[in-house]
Amino acid sequence: MTEPFPYLWLDATFPHVREDGRVAPQALMIAIGVDAHGRCRILGLDIGCSENGAHWTAFLRSLVDRGLHGAALPPRSAVTAEAAEKCGGEMTPSRWRVPQRRG
Repeated sequence: MTEPFPYLWLDATFPHVREDGRVAPQALMIAIGVDAHGRCRILGLDIGCSENGAHWTAFLRSLVDRGLHGAALPPRSAVTAEAAEKCGGEMTPSRWRVPQRRG
């Protein structure tokens, strides 16, 4: 990633995944960035056992390691806010708001 993404949205969902012969929910995390021209891009996906702070931290650090910069982070929930704070200032939390669904 070479361009800055001033807006970054994080979310997770829990699809059921078959692993070791059994089906269990896994956290599927996604990061969506919006560049200065208003274009949205999926910046990353990750899957893990849970949506805990350690997993969010690892996911956000992986994005930074791939070049993510210039992001003001409006987290969707307290979990992502906690993860943003744990990133050691690599991303700055801004407005805390929950996106509204349409239709």
